Amino acid sequence: MASEIIRLRRLLGLSPEELSELSGASSSTIKKIESGEIKDPRFETVCKIFEALGVSIKEAVLGEGRPAAFAEERLHHLYGTMHRESRELLEEVLADRAGRSYLLEQARFWLGRKKG
Repeated sequence: MASEIIRLRRLLGLSPEELSELSGASSSTIKKIESGEIKDPRFETVCKIFEALGVSIKEAVLGEGRPAAFAEERLHHLYGTMHRESRELLEEVLADRAGRSYLLEQARFWLGRKKG
């Protein structure tokens, strides 16, 4: 599970602190899970982390331990459906730290709307 969290987080270009902001789990907890210091994290914490990474707990559990494959497939599909100009803009935004911060703010906004 820890390796999948790391893989997904890196695939999305997130730091542990950014994942913490999205999931509500503390960055120290995320780091401890990823390092194996916490071997049996609380179920609710794991659900929050995978939800923030765009993978349901069902996919994480039933996905043969490969939830990153689901997220990667979705990202490639979405990227492939974008116009060339949009892909170029996204690449520029992701390459810029401030741009990633903006995307995190947007994700927080939309995640908040989904829960509310």
